[in-house]
Amino acid sequence: MAISPSQYAAKLRRLNRDLESGEIMLLAGGSAIGKMAERIFVRGESVTGTTQKYDTRDELWVSDNVAPKGQTNKGKFGANIKTTYYSSYSAFRSAMGRESSTMNFRLNNELQSDLLNSPVSEGATGVPTPKLRQTRPNEFIVSLKNRKNSEKANGLEDRFGVKIFRLSPSEVQIAKDAYQFEINKRLQ
Repeated sequence: MAISPSQYAAKLRRLNRDLESGEIMLLAGGSAIGKMAERIFVRGESVTGTTQKYDTRDELWVSDNVAPKGQTNKGKFGANIKTTYYSSYSAFRSAMGRESSTMNFRLNNELQSDLLNSPVSEGATGVPTPKLRQTRPNEFIVSLKNRKNSEKANGLEDRFGVKIFRLSPSEVQIAKDAYQFEINKRLQ
């Protein structure tokens, strides 16, 4: 179906408006960040797709305000105390009903909520829609605002010697493809 020059000019004006407002960049970036969050917090993968296992040898004591509800809060030798003993972090995660074989970098979803700038309930297992922060037209940032979470992310990357909290090459390609798709859609 052919369109008239005036119809095409109207499409170009809309495209220009959407480019200048950052709407297209927001859609493209949101697609990539959503996939990044899925990679990190659901599959537990680094930028290169590797996964990490929980150390099952390190004992730990967890404060009652973090321990799973309904726990007996017994120490290592059965005494009633204000912390609960676990034989390993993997055992702690199992007690909480969380994935305990492969790391997915989420326990109470604070890190995920901060990264996505979007609230995530403590027991949630999915990935919410990211809310990118716009700094200028066509410029959006994704960053950790909470210093504790920033230290946690840096510590995880240092501990495992891999990049985790960055876009992977495939996620960058998702953003490029989504950007091109949104432009083409407006010109059809």
